[in-house]
Amino acid sequence: MIHSVKCNRDCIGCGNCERTCKGIFRLTYTVHAEAVGRDYEKHHKQLLNAYYSCPVQAIELEGDDPSLQISWYKALIIEKTPVSNTAMEVRLKTALNEFKPGQYVTVRFKDDIGYFNRAYSIVDMRDGTVTLCVTLVQGGRGSSFFVNYEVGGEVEVTEPKGGFCLQETKNPKVFVGTGTGVAPLVAMIESCPDVKKTLYFGQRKEKDLFYLDRLAKIPNLDVYTCLDFADDDWAGLRGRVTDHFLNYPLTKDTEVYTCGSDPMMNGLRDILKKKRHPAKLFFKESFASGAAPGASESSLLWRTCVRNLHIYASLAMSVLFLFFGLSGFLASRPSLFNSETRFEVPENIQIEQAELCGYLKAKLPAGVVAKDFSLQNESASIRFEDMAGGRFDVAVSLPDRSYTVTESHVLPADSDSRTGLQLAQELARKYSGKLDAGSVEDGKEKIQFNVESVWANTAVVVDKTQKRYEVHQSKNRLAAALVQLHRGKKSSPVQRVLIDLTGIFMVIATLTGIIMGVQSRNPVMRNTAIILVVVSVVLAAIMMLNR
Repeated sequence: MIHSVKCNRDCIGCGNCERTCKGIFRLTYTVHAEAVGRDYEKHHKQLLNAYYSCPVQAIELEGDDPSLQISWYKALIIEKTPVSNTAMEVRLKTALNEFKPGQYVTVRFKDDIGYFNRAYSIVDMRDGTVTLCVTLVQGGRGSSFFVNYEVGGEVEVTEPKGGFCLQETKNPKVFVGTGTGVAPLVAMIESCPDVKKTLYFGQRKEKDLFYLDRLAKIPNLDVYTCLDFADDDWAGLRGRVTDHFLNYPLTKDTEVYTCGSDPMMNGLRDILKKKRHPAKLFFKESFASGAAPGASESSLLWRTCVRNLHIYASLAMSVLFLFFGLSGFLASRPSLFNSETRFEVPENIQIEQAELCGYLKAKLPAGVVAKDFSLQNESASIRFEDMAGGRFDVAVSLPDRSYTVTESHVLPADSDSRTGLQLAQELARKYSGKLDAGSVEDGKEKIQFNVESVWANTAVVVDKTQKRYEVHQSKNRLAAALVQLHRGKKSSPVQRVLIDLTGIFMVIATLTGIIMGVQSRNPVMRNTAIILVVVSVVLAAIMMLNR
């Protein structure tokens, strides 16, 4: 009995398990299969088929069922024979001798990337030789391996598996197959020579047909070949093979076997329902090897790459968002840092007028000009002025190379018409901070107040008689640096790279997320993704038109 089911990280999102056992598996937004069902007993057969046929062994089952233990047998490639433009017959020498017509084996390969699996139906097995029919998929990993691997090379195979088997009855039988889905049907047909049989064999083009000579030798068999794209001189059936099956005279005990693409098999099932044919007489192969019907290995590789890009871009973007979020959190809490009123002149700056003034000027607002310079034994003083009448007096202590800055600015022209609180509010906005209303002292000649911001605590003294005000700041240098980093102001080359990378990863994660959503097999996911894309485009267009 199976107790638990899960899919590991090796899943490539091929959809094989979902098609084989829809009651248990579903593909998610990330194009990764997940086990969502829990009725393992009801879906036991389909679950085992999905487990054996998973192309990358991504399904993990736990339980006490002996069939969960996969035994691998060495197999020697002894012959490779192309049977059509799209199929190749491969013969393997193994220790296996018995199978039920309709079963398959899982073949394990090893290439430059690593181990991988493919499931192939058995055409024939006798005297330790297994005959398989392999679809030649352009860019397919399994078919490419068989095409390029030399005769004499080794692979590994499982014991024959699967419940798609011929019923041992004398009832008339109808077989409907497309592509290499005819392989297990040939094994079934050859095992019941005395029973009345009919085969509908569908292919895209005439050059894709195979096994016709072999089928012609089987007694009591009527073969109807049907082509999607036929030449003018084609004498067989044309169009969809299910359309021609509509006219087949079913009896109440006719058994119907089918293997091929999902749309074909589902269409056949619907026809039988309309004809009220007993469901117990309808048998179909319930797994698809490796890739989705109509999908090539390259398409699976594309989906896997998109998923991996989305995951890695999202991880990188999360780290960068964490960085910017943390910097914003710390920058908005200046109380976590020590405030400083004195700053140091670096050791590589010489205490002489030109170099010292150049260094200090870079630390002050743009547009200031050095006016006065005084150098004494243990101190130096420099006054800078701007075009608006602002003064910046810098006092440098030579022994420890520290300096302080005192600012003095001209009051606004209409300052006389304002109250002390109104003037304090206006000056607080200049320093992008929050006015500490409790600190406002409005005297006859002076007004004093404090302004708090994330990068500095500012004490302002207004001299009403001189029409000027002085500013004394205690700067949180780390907080100020974090604010600039968070906002992207005065960014360094490294910081600009971080900002650019954030944008790039955001674009990659968004686009890959859209692609996965739109290509999802789940209709709800797909429709939700399409709606979000349309709404986003509409909103972006409205915003651009309103600029």
